[in-house]
Amino acid sequence: MFPRLFLFVILLAAAFAGFSQKIQFKNLNVKDGLAQSQVYDMTTDAKGQLWMATRGGGISIYDGLTFKTLNHKNGLSNDFVYCFAKDKYQNIWIGANDGLNYYDGRKITKYYPSNIGEQIWIQKIAVDKRKRLWLASKVGLVKFEDGKFENITEKLHLQKIVCNTVFIDKDSLLYFGNDFGLFRINIQAGYDKSFKVPYGITNPSISVTSLLRNSKGELIAGTFGYGLFKVENDRMYRYLDTVISTKEKVLDLYEDKQSLYIATLENGVFIYNFQNKKLETIDERKGLSNNHVRKIFKDRSGNFWFGTSGGGISNFGGQMFAHFDRQSGFPDNFVYAVFQRNDGETWLGVGNNKGLVRMTSDSIAVFNASNGFINTKVKSIKPYNSALLIGTEGEGLYIFQDSVFRFVAELGRQFIKDIEVTAAGDIWLATAGNGIYRLKPQNNNLTDFDIRQFVDHIINPRVQYLNTQLPGKVFYCTENQGVGLIENERESAFRLNTSTGILSNLTRSIVISNDGIAWIATSDKGISAYDLRKNKLVEFDNSQLPSLNIYILQVDKSGNLILGTEKGLEHVFLDKQHNIIRLKHYGKGEGFLGIETCLNAVCANADGSYWIGTIDGLTLYNPSKGSTNNAAPLLSLSDIKLFYNPIENTSFKNLLKSFSAKDTLTLPYNQNHLTFDFMGVNIGNGDGVMYKWKLENFDADWSPVSAQHSVTYSNLPPGEYDLLINASNEDGIWNAKPFQYHIIIKKPFWQEWWFIIIVSLLGVFIAYRIVHWRIKSIKEDAAEKQHELQMENQLQSLEHKALRLQMNPHFIFNALNSIQSQIGNNNDQEARYYMAKFGKLMRQILKHSEQAWIDINEELEMIENYILIEQFCNNKQFDFELNVEPVLLQEEYKIPSMIIQPFIENAIKHGFKNLQDRRARLKLDIKSEGNEIICIIEDNGKGRDTEAKQQDTSGHQSMAIGITRKRLQILHHNDNGEFITIVDLKSEGKPAGTLVKLILPFQ
Repeated sequence: MFPRLFLFVILLAAAFAGFSQKIQFKNLNVKDGLAQSQVYDMTTDAKGQLWMATRGGGISIYDGLTFKTLNHKNGLSNDFVYCFAKDKYQNIWIGANDGLNYYDGRKITKYYPSNIGEQIWIQKIAVDKRKRLWLASKVGLVKFEDGKFENITEKLHLQKIVCNTVFIDKDSLLYFGNDFGLFRINIQAGYDKSFKVPYGITNPSISVTSLLRNSKGELIAGTFGYGLFKVENDRMYRYLDTVISTKEKVLDLYEDKQSLYIATLENGVFIYNFQNKKLETIDERKGLSNNHVRKIFKDRSGNFWFGTSGGGISNFGGQMFAHFDRQSGFPDNFVYAVFQRNDGETWLGVGNNKGLVRMTSDSIAVFNASNGFINTKVKSIKPYNSALLIGTEGEGLYIFQDSVFRFVAELGRQFIKDIEVTAAGDIWLATAGNGIYRLKPQNNNLTDFDIRQFVDHIINPRVQYLNTQLPGKVFYCTENQGVGLIENERESAFRLNTSTGILSNLTRSIVISNDGIAWIATSDKGISAYDLRKNKLVEFDNSQLPSLNIYILQVDKSGNLILGTEKGLEHVFLDKQHNIIRLKHYGKGEGFLGIETCLNAVCANADGSYWIGTIDGLTLYNPSKGSTNNAAPLLSLSDIKLFYNPIENTSFKNLLKSFSAKDTLTLPYNQNHLTFDFMGVNIGNGDGVMYKWKLENFDADWSPVSAQHSVTYSNLPPGEYDLLINASNEDGIWNAKPFQYHIIIKKPFWQEWWFIIIVSLLGVFIAYRIVHWRIKSIKEDAAEKQHELQMENQLQSLEHKALRLQMNPHFIFNALNSIQSQIGNNNDQEARYYMAKFGKLMRQILKHSEQAWIDINEELEMIENYILIEQFCNNKQFDFELNVEPVLLQEEYKIPSMIIQPFIENAIKHGFKNLQDRRARLKLDIKSEGNEIICIIEDNGKGRDTEAKQQDTSGHQSMAIGITRKRLQILHHNDNGEFITIVDLKSEGKPAGTLVKLILPFQ
């Protein structure tokens, strides 16, 4: 026994490795977007963004997601920046190598100390009640007032050396420290004299680097190489020298609640707890990016930020998580199994067949083939009294007892997935392929077992997990057949699978809560729940889980769920009805550095903490050390775009005063496609910010909650709108009052009240004019129709008169008499011929009398018949010539009926009567001119004057001319038009005939 123990001690000593743990840090450096790795000061702006003064990179501004840089290209006087100070308006004073800069939220104003004559190198800034700036600088203490610099060190007749720090007390006392000690002046009563605070030690020159008035009212001074001092009764005395080295190089101080934070040059950050009088060190071994810490800053969410020289910044989120990995001494980062013994030892199985790791509070030991164990993958570790049961993947079961590893040969090289020990001392093993084994130690001796295998009658031999919480019952999870039960060492018919209602058969673990609910983890459907007391399913809302691929399932002491997935850790808080009331997600940003968890690699500890194995190390999760972030994100607009173009790049940029909620943006009606980019600043965890928004007077409801921080509204109608934006942090804390921004889309001029009134009046006027015009038009139409009717009646009357003229009884009598004479002369054939012509003429006259318009060919045919009869009756005493423009005969031209014949009749009856000296000749010419037909009737008769002298012919002739003239005026729609022209022809001054010109309309 003793030789074996001696060998183990030797091997164990060889297995010890250096030990360190990483606590909850998020480190950000140049690779993440930081402008330069040396951060000398930090503050936040009005938007909540973190400002970092860097030594050569200008200013880095961090919104929780991304960095942006402010440097000389943006108007900064110098890229070497050392300090900040804010006024009551949240504007920022910036101390740089060569002077002061003032940022008002939109632009930088530079102030150079030209009257001092050298680079000032401002290291600290203090602002008094009168808004004067007191600068700790390379040339001593400098006052800045009304744009002018004044060297106070010279005024006090002190040596002009570097001033390290400056602090204004509430009683208008100003303290400043340099390499010669601590000095005090009264800036209210005048500062022509200074008081050097003496030391309570003999060294005459202590370099004071930082000053702090603590909650007890004590003034604490940090020094470079002499630790801490307290100023009391105008003297400096050692402070906390029993816990802080008197040679410590202190660079910054910060007090929070019951703790004092001390930034050092070489040893990271010390945290001294006044309650338990303990000092904790935060350094590189625990995850701090660099031990040279220049600045300690606490944000509004309670997170601490450490600015380092060379390591960028470290965000310290508390001690809810501690992380261990290769850098802590592990042989591999994959952790597949973990268990903590009652004595505090933590055992874990790591990947790549690297064996076992034992971890204590101050050491780590590795066990593998080189020191008594084997090189294998350990999947389960459980205690049995003082021994450990170790299940491997393909190498069976090992027992670690009395410092010796022993292989249980009776089981062979099993793939053991889980080990459970019952209260009765039975050992149950889950295997991949060979079902379940029950080992009953004989007389509590782990060298002799009663072994029973369950394989043939269980639902599937590939078993993932065992649960022995209930006496006599062993629930087991299979890879693809759901959950089964062995009760009192007999296979039970009890099943939990998709047939009985659970969500998936791909089960991974089962845990029973105190209220009898069996919680089942699956690989593809999240969580199923079954009430074992009521034998019924319990509804659970998996939609709120970020992943349905559950690797780890635990129930905490309050009945809440702890889930591990490939996306991190979820703490699910439930009400009594098992509804989710809050879900807390932990990823890298929240301090859970391993992110993806390993299957069933979890151990619940007695103090309420949990060991969790991940693919990137081991994490200790202690919910009791966590805190809720009660600070909702600070909301602001980061940009407004018009038709996807930033408003600053448009002609409307002058309409925008700022992105402040107090402002209003007024735009014309055609600039109504707006995109709003907004940001909820939560610098400790920017990834945890969620948003919702609503455009009042446009949106009916709030948008769904999402991580989207931009929204576009297109084709906004004219009106007034309020954009409401709200944001929540990683703990679901929303702003009590949403961010509100007022937008006005102006109406086009045609929608303005004055334009509407003008248009309405104009419309009324136009309507009046239209009605008036319509009434007038109706009256005119009626009058016109009445006139037309009168004209038609008159025309019909005239046509009847013309018919009577054509049916002249004398003509009829003469024609019939001439025909009769032919009969009397036995000239029957000629009589019949002319009787036929006469009959046809009568028919033509009657037909034409029924038509207002007649085809010109028909009218000419009727005239030719009439001429033929007249020649017959007058013994062919005159000749007739007809000339018609050919086109008139080829086209279907229609002219007024019964117009031409009366004038031909007048020429024959009156022009040729008693004509002795010449052969009578009658000519009819018809031609077209424009839109009219010209008809010329020319005879070589006696003329009108001779005829008038011989007898009175006015009756018949005047009537024919009058009737025709009136008809033509009506047909031409011109009551005053002259469409008949009669010309007396002369030959050598004597009457030579008559010419009648008729202007006829045609169709």
